[in-house]
Amino acid sequence: MQYVQYVAVPLDEADRIIALYFGVFTTVALITILIAALLTRGLVTLTFRRLTHVETTAMAIASGDLSQRMTDLEPSTEVGRLNLAINTMLDRIDDAIGQRDRTVSHMRRFIGDASHELRTPW
Repeated sequence: MQYVQYVAVPLDEADRIIALYFGVFTTVALITILIAALLTRGLVTLTFRRLTHVETTAMAIASGDLSQRMTDLEPSTEVGRLNLAINTMLDRIDDAIGQRDRTVSHMRRFIGDASHELRTPW
């Protein structure tokens, strides 16, 4: 005949230790996530700071101020190449506007001279 004997030990101490570890690990995890989120936000803001400058300058150009130029010309970065391309486009637009103004001036002078010659043939 076999006898079975059960030995029971209260689990209050083990439950307390598990609860303490759970609380510590949860707190550490939340603090780590918070710090990581703040660092990520800071890095993204720092990274896109140059694009914010490009956006501000582009808005000034769009509002009609064609004298604006991009200042951060670093051709090794995408933002630098974008700045260089925008500056090149603005230079070409300035040249085209200057050429148009010269053409209009020549045309006005020609029309004025032709009008004068037609009024006074001798």
